[in-house]
Amino acid sequence: MYDEKKKRTKLRFQQLFYLASEGKVVANFEKSNIGVFDLSGVLLSRFTIDGSLVNVRQKSGELITYGNKKYSFVNLNNQETRSFKGILHNSIHKLSKDESLFFTAGYNTKQYLYNLDSGKVKTIWAHPTHKSDYKALFAKVCHNFGCSQMAFSDDGKMLALSADHGRNSIFRLPSLDRTEIKSREKFNYEWHKVGFSFGLKCIAFYDSEKVFTAINDKLVVWDQSGDELFELNDVWKFELSPNKDFILCIGKESGLSKLEIQPAITRAPS
Repeated sequence: MYDEKKKRTKLRFQQLFYLASEGKVVANFEKSNIGVFDLSGVLLSRFTIDGSLVNVRQKSGELITYGNKKYSFVNLNNQETRSFKGILHNSIHKLSKDESLFFTAGYNTKQYLYNLDSGKVKTIWAHPTHKSDYKALFAKVCHNFGCSQMAFSDDGKMLALSADHGRNSIFRLPSLDRTEIKSREKFNYEWHKVGFSFGLKCIAFYDSEKVFTAINDKLVVWDQSGDELFELNDVWKFELSPNKDFILCIGKESGLSKLEIQPAITRAPS
């Protein structure tokens, strides 16, 4: 894999995933080629897929690929185990924690939620533009209304997503009941004139009761009703720790900082 003369790897990877269930690394390189490597970097096998690699399903050892307007699930022998319809221009391909749900989204108005246990597919609208009152609001907007950020709750019963022009929402699963986060009211902006979620850079569930967001250089925490709980200034992006006891924040002025979550929640005004 490594070229001593050129001091770089010989292969240029587009995607790279560690498949823990198999103890192997899977890489997408040279357009539609898949390489399976051991942890020392030895190439074990190589095959071609119809499209590109977008994610891996750890518990089943399946690769998730996209091509020809469909998502295919293939094993390491390049055998397709299932497939679902897809849509162009998606950049988000996320699995729920238990890997029973698969969410795809991007530039388009429609987002899809795939139940990998039942095989059923549901459409989620970042903006419910199919409703008459929304159609009137969007009449003079010349953009697609896609999704730029999303997150599942750990229990898989809720998902949160940001919609272009700032209609950020929480959905309850499996009903898809929609609650709008009150970011538009907080920042007092004309949502139908503002592009790309009014600066929303991150979104994550702390638990099923609280959603953390980084919006307009602030860390804002919301409850499941979409109401603000508290905020912190100078937070451009953040990352929750795996066990969610602390959060790493990046601020434009303060740089990298570590915040203990429970004390912050305790100190927050009620």
